[in-house]
Amino acid sequence: MSPKARLHVWLDQAGKFAARSGGASRLLPAAGFIGGVFLFLVLVVFQERSGADRRDPGAAGTTVPPPLSAQPSKALRAAVVGEPVDFESAIAAGIRGEGWVSVSLHVALYEDGRRGRKLGDGASPASNMYWGALFGVDNFLVNEAGWTRIHSDEGNGRSIVRRSIFRKTVEPTAAWVERGIEEPFDLFVLAQAWPHARIREAMTQPIREAMCGDRTLFDVDGRKVSFGAGSAMVGYLGQNQMLTDYWDPFAMLDDCPPRPTQIGVFYLAPRSGVLMHRPVVDHGLYSVLFAREIITPEAYIFNGMMNALISGELGDDFMSEAAAAYTRYQKSLTLTQAQLVLYR
Repeated sequence: MSPKARLHVWLDQAGKFAARSGGASRLLPAAGFIGGVFLFLVLVVFQERSGADRRDPGAAGTTVPPPLSAQPSKALRAAVVGEPVDFESAIAAGIRGEGWVSVSLHVALYEDGRRGRKLGDGASPASNMYWGALFGVDNFLVNEAGWTRIHSDEGNGRSIVRRSIFRKTVEPTAAWVERGIEEPFDLFVLAQAWPHARIREAMTQPIREAMCGDRTLFDVDGRKVSFGAGSAMVGYLGQNQMLTDYWDPFAMLDDCPPRPTQIGVFYLAPRSGVLMHRPVVDHGLYSVLFAREIITPEAYIFNGMMNALISGELGDDFMSEAAAAYTRYQKSLTLTQAQLVLYR
């Protein structure tokens, strides 16, 4: 029963009570009755306004759940262990110390019968729209974007059905030199394909890696290269299951210890920012790139982000480079329109 309906029932019952009681000698109970009505009305208005305030002004018709609070806030973490090393400083320090930087990308395979059996087979990566197809991650990065695939396997034997590692050697730009990096370094990307049936896990895993220290090690030319929590950036590319089946990815974490460095997080998925951007920032993670509208999350957006990392022009350049790439392949959009679709 709604608050207003409950009020009508309560008033009716109270009226009958007053009629039975009658007389001037009942003035004190009547005053109590009036005060009770006033209090009830205040509670009804407060309840309705609280519900209205949870609507996100940037997404008409979308109800945003209350702030996520399964993990300690950024302020609480800072009070306990001090501020983590900020995102840009952590990247520069890692490159100076190791000679490489890594990025982890989780891809949920596309599934939609309207796209045909090959593009939309959510269990088979080979020709999937987001993995093996023309603009899929595994195909596009090598054949269109100049990356070298240095490793590929059939997954981890559990939930991931395909993994590839890509490499580019970066010549330091002026922006990197300003950060004390004067020697060439390697940029590694670990892309992992999840079957569509496990899309919830795929979308949750970047948060788990950024917050809880989950990492994967690979031996590359005698060097132990760390991904996941060992990466500068972790993120997701694919459909956004949260739009139809919301869950709180932070609530699925264990009691994770504070991380010593700030990791960058990105979600290349339709309207990913509506539900994910604020909690990511509130938990002290670095916002790399999200989408405020419906997008086609293909590999060229991710490659645009990587171009910003390669150039050393970070921050808003992640969005600018991704928007430029999106416009190049989605020709119906102008650059200005693409920059409004993406944000950080």
